[in-house]
Amino acid sequence: MKDSAAAALESLNCEQRQVFQDREEELREGHEEFLRSHPELRQILNDFIAATLLHQPEDIFEFAKNYFLSFKTPTDTTKGGVATDEGSSA
Repeated sequence: MKDSAAAALESLNCEQRQVFQDREEELREGHEEFLRSHPELRQILNDFIAATLLHQPEDIFEFAKNYFLSFKTPTDTTKGGVATDEGSSA
């Protein structure tokens, strides 16, 4: 898969490649800023990985679903969607 991405990048002209690289850097900076402003995310993911390694489930998707559902509170209004800042589903 990495080879096909590299081949696709090589097929772009210089201007297209620069636009791609600029966008990639913009996204990376945005993601890094989000992670810096939400340090709890790293801890949540570390805890999930530790639980996964401890239990070594056969069905990782079912395990992940159950793991994260355990944090859901009765007042959660999201129904399978992604919570937005307003608390509604996206």
